Amino acid sequence: MAWGKIKIRGNAMIEFALVLPAFLLLTAGMVDLSVLYYDQAVITNASREGARYGVAVLTPSYPTTAQITTYVKNYTTNHLINFSTSPTNVTVTATPSTSPAVFGSTLNVTVNYTYTDLLLHHFINHGNQYSLSATTVMTYE
Repeated sequence: MAWGKIKIRGNAMIEFALVLPAFLLLTAGMVDLSVLYYDQAVITNASREGARYGVAVLTPSYPTTAQITTYVKNYTTNHLINFSTSPTNVTVTATPSTSPAVFGSTLNVTVNYTYTDLLLHHFINHGNQYSLSATTVMTYE
């Protein structure tokens, strides 16, 4: 009877050893996919925040494209999930429809970000990269 219990424990350990890599790969994939969707939401919100910042009258004149770019990059630095101190692969394009910006014209803010897998690249030799993009158009107030 005692040998039967040892045999069952051994079978359970072998089955666990066979299933564990697939389970870890599935879990890492779910984490990476969740972070990918979170980062997409962050850059969508960053483009929205940048456009709102650019069209609202905060000073005697509207913010410049350089100020809007800095504002959006600060937002993404504080909210994107990655393991670097600041995401360097974020590009921001702020394009007013008229120059200089006037009441009633539009501002187009586009944020591009290259997402690299956080966990799956430890299981696979190279990290997959995905290009994320978000665009917001708002009218100057």
